[in-house]
Amino acid sequence: MPETRSARTPRWVIVTTVVYGLVVLVVVTLPIGYGNVVVAIGELVRAMLGTESFGFGWIEAVANVVMIVPLAFLAGWWLRRFLLVAVLGCAASAAIEIIQLVVPDRVASVRDIVANTTGAAIGAGLAWLASRRRTIGRASELAAPESRSLRASSDGGDSQ
Repeated sequence: MPETRSARTPRWVIVTTVVYGLVVLVVVTLPIGYGNVVVAIGELVRAMLGTESFGFGWIEAVANVVMIVPLAFLAGWWLRRFLLVAVLGCAASAAIEIIQLVVPDRVASVRDIVANTTGAAIGAGLAWLASRRRTIGRASELAAPESRSLRASSDGGDSQ
Protein backbone atom coordinates (compact mmCIF):
# COMPACT_ATOMS: atom_id res chain seq x y z
CA MET A 1 0.00 0.00 0.00
CA PRO A 2 1.55 3.36 -1.04
CA GLU A 3 2.34 5.89 1.66
CA THR A 4 0.14 8.94 1.85
CA ARG A 5 1.74 12.36 1.73
CA SER A 6 0.75 13.07 5.34
CA ALA A 7 2.30 9.77 6.47
CA ARG A 8 5.62 10.66 4.83
CA THR A 9 5.72 14.29 5.96
CA PRO A 10 6.46 14.97 9.62
CA ARG A 11 3.68 16.89 11.32
CA TRP A 12 6.08 19.67 12.38
CA VAL A 13 6.80 20.42 8.70
CA ILE A 14 3.11 20.88 7.97
CA VAL A 15 2.49 23.00 11.08
CA THR A 16 5.60 25.12 10.50
CA THR A 17 4.66 25.68 6.85
CA VAL A 18 1.15 26.84 7.75
CA VAL A 19 2.28 29.06 10.64
CA TYR A 20 5.14 30.61 8.65
CA GLY A 21 2.80 31.16 5.70
CA LEU A 22 0.32 32.97 7.93
CA VAL A 23 3.10 35.14 9.40
CA VAL A 24 4.26 36.09 5.89
CA LEU A 25 0.67 36.88 4.91
CA VAL A 26 0.26 39.16 7.93
CA VAL A 27 3.61 40.89 7.34
CA VAL A 28 2.89 41.64 3.68
CA THR A 29 -0.69 42.82 4.17
CA LEU A 30 -0.43 44.93 7.32
CA PRO A 31 -0.96 48.62 6.63
CA ILE A 32 2.56 49.41 7.83
CA GLY A 33 5.26 50.98 5.74
CA TYR A 34 8.66 49.41 6.25
CA GLY A 35 10.51 52.33 4.69
CA ASN A 36 12.20 53.37 7.95
CA VAL A 37 13.46 49.83 8.53
CA VAL A 38 14.85 49.64 4.98
CA VAL A 39 16.55 53.03 5.36
CA ALA A 40 18.11 52.03 8.71
CA ILE A 41 19.44 48.76 7.25
CA GLY A 42 20.64 50.64 4.17
CA GLU A 43 22.55 53.17 6.25
CA LEU A 44 24.16 50.34 8.22
CA VAL A 45 25.19 48.52 5.03
CA ARG A 46 26.54 51.74 3.52
CA ALA A 47 28.57 52.40 6.67
CA MET A 48 29.93 48.84 6.68
CA LEU A 49 30.84 49.00 2.98
CA GLY A 50 32.08 52.57 3.19
CA THR A 51 30.16 53.58 0.10
CA GLU A 52 27.17 55.72 -0.77
CA SER A 53 26.46 53.81 -3.98
CA PHE A 54 24.52 50.99 -2.30
CA GLY A 55 20.82 51.45 -3.11
CA PHE A 56 18.00 50.81 -0.68
CA GLY A 57 16.06 48.88 -3.33
CA TRP A 58 18.53 46.02 -2.98
CA ILE A 59 17.71 45.64 0.70
CA GLU A 60 14.00 45.34 0.02
CA ALA A 61 14.58 42.90 -2.84
CA VAL A 62 16.90 40.68 -0.78
CA ALA A 63 14.46 40.79 2.14
CA ASN A 64 11.65 39.62 -0.15
CA VAL A 65 13.76 36.72 -1.43
CA VAL A 66 14.91 35.72 2.07
CA MET A 67 11.36 35.92 3.45
CA ILE A 68 10.00 33.44 0.89
CA VAL A 69 12.85 30.87 0.72
CA PRO A 70 11.94 29.09 4.01
CA LEU A 71 8.24 29.03 3.13
CA ALA A 72 8.89 27.53 -0.30
CA PHE A 73 11.39 25.04 1.14
CA LEU A 74 8.88 23.83 3.73
CA ALA A 75 6.03 23.74 1.20
CA GLY A 76 8.23 21.78 -1.22
CA TRP A 77 9.19 19.33 1.51
CA TRP A 78 5.54 18.91 2.44
CA LEU A 79 3.97 18.73 -1.03
CA ARG A 80 6.89 17.20 -2.97
CA ARG A 81 5.73 19.17 -6.01
CA PHE A 82 8.67 21.49 -6.46
CA LEU A 83 7.75 23.19 -9.72
CA LEU A 84 4.20 23.67 -8.46
CA VAL A 85 5.55 25.33 -5.31
CA ALA A 86 7.58 27.78 -7.41
CA VAL A 87 4.58 28.57 -9.63
CA LEU A 88 2.29 28.96 -6.61
CA GLY A 89 4.90 31.29 -5.08
CA CYS A 90 4.68 33.50 -8.16
CA ALA A 91 0.86 33.43 -8.16
CA ALA A 92 0.66 34.16 -4.42
CA SER A 93 3.12 37.02 -4.81
CA ALA A 94 1.05 38.55 -7.61
CA ALA A 95 -2.10 38.20 -5.47
CA ILE A 96 -0.36 39.87 -2.51
CA GLU A 97 0.76 42.77 -4.70
CA ILE A 98 -2.82 43.20 -5.93
CA ILE A 99 -4.03 43.27 -2.32
CA GLN A 100 -1.35 45.85 -1.50
CA LEU A 101 -2.89 48.19 -4.09
CA VAL A 102 -5.70 48.87 -1.61
CA VAL A 103 -3.79 48.58 1.69
CA PRO A 104 -2.76 51.97 3.14
CA ASP A 105 1.00 52.62 3.37
CA ARG A 106 1.80 49.68 1.05
CA VAL A 107 3.08 49.91 -2.49
CA ALA A 108 2.56 47.19 -5.08
CA SER A 109 5.63 46.45 -7.17
CA VAL A 110 6.58 44.14 -10.02
CA ARG A 111 10.06 44.01 -8.46
CA ASP A 112 8.50 42.43 -5.36
CA ILE A 113 6.81 39.76 -7.51
CA VAL A 114 10.15 38.98 -9.16
CA ALA A 115 11.95 38.85 -5.79
CA ASN A 116 9.29 36.69 -4.15
CA THR A 117 9.20 34.35 -7.15
CA THR A 118 12.98 34.09 -6.99
CA GLY A 119 12.70 33.18 -3.30
CA ALA A 120 10.04 30.58 -4.12
CA ALA A 121 12.21 29.06 -6.85
CA ILE A 122 15.26 28.95 -4.56
CA GLY A 123 13.26 27.41 -1.70
CA ALA A 124 11.61 24.84 -3.97
CA GLY A 125 15.00 24.04 -5.52
CA LEU A 126 16.57 23.53 -2.10
CA ALA A 127 13.66 21.26 -1.11
CA TRP A 128 14.17 19.27 -4.32
CA LEU A 129 17.88 18.91 -3.56
CA ALA A 130 17.10 17.83 0.01
CA SER A 131 14.56 15.28 -1.22
CA ARG A 132 17.07 13.87 -3.73
CA ARG A 133 19.63 13.52 -0.96
CA ARG A 134 17.08 11.75 1.24
CA THR A 135 16.03 9.47 -1.63
CA ILE A 136 19.63 8.61 -2.50
CA GLY A 137 20.43 8.01 1.17
CA ARG A 138 17.44 5.71 1.60
CA ALA A 139 18.22 3.85 -1.62
CA SER A 140 21.80 3.23 -0.54
CA GLU A 141 20.62 2.04 2.89
CA LEU A 142 18.20 -0.37 1.26
CA ALA A 143 20.77 -1.55 -1.28
CA ALA A 144 23.53 -2.04 1.28
CA PRO A 145 22.33 -5.45 2.57
CA GLU A 146 21.81 -6.69 -1.01
CA SER A 147 25.23 -5.57 -2.16
CA ARG A 148 26.86 -7.24 0.85
CA SER A 149 25.07 -10.53 0.18
CA LEU A 150 25.93 -10.34 -3.54
CA ARG A 151 29.55 -9.60 -2.70
CA ALA A 152 29.66 -12.51 -0.24
CA SER A 153 28.20 -14.94 -2.77
CA SER A 154 30.58 -13.78 -5.50
CA ASP A 155 33.56 -14.09 -3.16
CA GLY A 156 32.51 -17.65 -2.35
CA GLY A 157 32.41 -18.57 -6.02
CA ASP A 158 35.84 -17.11 -6.77
CA SER A 159 37.67 -19.08 -4.13
CA GLN A 160 37.31 -22.43 -5.97
